[in-house]
Amino acid sequence: MKNIDAIDLDGVVVPDATVQDTMSLAGDPALLRLGPWELPLSVLGQQCLVAMGIRTIGELIAMTETELLKGLGKHGRRVMMELPDVLSEHGLSFGER
Repeated sequence: MKNIDAIDLDGVVVPDATVQDTMSLAGDPALLRLGPWELPLSVLGQQCLVAMGIRTIGELIAMTETELLKGLGKHGRRVMMELPDVLSEHGLSFGER
């Protein structure tokens, strides 16, 4: 398991989270109810998703890549370089509505 420190972003504090081994989460419907900080993303990626108001992985995958890229602003390209790979490790992709 990997511990992630709390994220403080403009007054939004996400408590310490524990990321489980990615293989143990694959195919788990409960994954969609987890917060995006539960994914093995960079701190920048986690902070950007929290700043966008994305509260669950289900909300994240309901967006298209274009919607997410627009919402991520200046860090969009950097974050979008890691997100598709992380989601595919869990059998997920963008645009799953």
